[in-house]
Amino acid sequence: MEKGEAAIVGGQFIALAVVILLLGNYAGIVNSSVTTATVGKVYWGDPAADVVLKGSAVNTETTNASSISLFFSLPPHTAPGLPSVTRLCLNPTANNKGAALVYTNITISYDSQTKQNYITFGPTGQFLGFSCSYTITITDSVEQTATWTSTVELNQTS
Repeated sequence: MEKGEAAIVGGQFIALAVVILLLGNYAGIVNSSVTTATVGKVYWGDPAADVVLKGSAVNTETTNASSISLFFSLPPHTAPGLPSVTRLCLNPTANNKGAALVYTNITISYDSQTKQNYITFGPTGQFLGFSCSYTITITDSVEQTATWTSTVELNQTS
């Protein structure tokens, strides 16, 4: 290779490095504004019934529900990943012994009115007097997660 060719190839290499640095800096600016997955409202039963569960709290309900729905938002240009849902129920009349359940039949849907994704899972099958803790983790396609936890107590009076 002659000196002139070497200079051209070297110049192209330097130009490529500059372009990569500029694009890397631009991507860093864009990525710094991206938010993580965010949990919205969580409903005990059909969302149309509007029974909202509070996160990180003990929710006392008087009627059982056949399902729970959790609404969530994702950052732009990401897609929902596989959600994780577990439940631990404790029986107060048996020294708070209990059982854990991992939900595997989880439906991911999109609500065009709220412009949010949501998952629905069930059955809850919660017994009267039991206290059940639910942990739901949403993961998006770039591995960002949002976790919602709460406890539901099913009692005859609230």
